[in-house]
Amino acid sequence: DNQYNPYFIKLAALTVSANCMALAPSDILFWICWSINGILLSTLMAHKNQWQAAKYSGIYTAISLGIGSLFLGIGLLNQDQEFAKYCLLIAAMIQSAIWPLHRWLLSSLNSPTPVSALMHAGIVNGGGILLVKYHSLYIHDPFFMNLVFSLGLITAIMASFWKLIQVDIKKMLANSTM
Repeated sequence: DNQYNPYFIKLAALTVSANCMALAPSDILFWICWSINGILLSTLMAHKNQWQAAKYSGIYTAISLGIGSLFLGIGLLNQDQEFAKYCLLIAAMIQSAIWPLHRWLLSSLNSPTPVSALMHAGIVNGGGILLVKYHSLYIHDPFFMNLVFSLGLITAIMASFWKLIQVDIKKMLANSTM
């Protein structure tokens, strides 16, 4: 692979940006690292640009995570507004591949295996980090808490079922990550 060095530089940068996101002390740094994660992940997924499926997965992921980044930015800029928690929820759902915003994760099966492994092991956890970090916006809202629980439950049940009917190990991994 003549792109060996750039690939591993991007992979290392993704690891660093994910850690920076998790430890970010400010909203702007959190959003910047979140956005960088999406960009790096998308480019890594499309690393083998001669693989049409990987290229499509990278584009689809870039669009999905870009929309998530937009919702995150809107939510962070409007934390004093009621709708901010829903913007943050949409961003978290996209990042964590929660139903019905999970399709980008399933398309990631076409990316190189190290990228899939890092994504399944950590990048999708960004949604959980987001919800924990900004819990003060919604912790006292029973409807919102029930909504988050319900979406998580539906996703867990559906993904568990989907995982059981797969014959490909990468598809099983993708569904178990959901």
